[in-house]
Amino acid sequence: MAETGECPEEDFSAYSSSMMETARKVVESGDLGEQVCSALVLKNGRMLIMHEAAVGDQFIYLSILCSRVPAGMQNMIKEIVSCVARTLLGNSYQEPNR
Repeated sequence: MAETGECPEEDFSAYSSSMMETARKVVESGDLGEQVCSALVLKNGRMLIMHEAAVGDQFIYLSILCSRVPAGMQNMIKEIVSCVARTLLGNSYQEPNR
């Protein structure tokens, strides 16, 4: 999906200006380098990638819904969460069914 203009229209729900701004702030505060796009990892192995590009005084807003998250990404996220949860909760932590 794509839209052009000064800002995305309200009904272009596949693009979130506030999420892009939040990601921009995180990148800046962590000195992580130049942001290329923002992505949301969704349930059922999907990912929504959002990108904006300036063309003169107009902008292009893109949202790309991928049917699959890159191999291993979801398992890596789940493993990190489990590791941190075990550290925080110790023996009381029960890993969710995978």
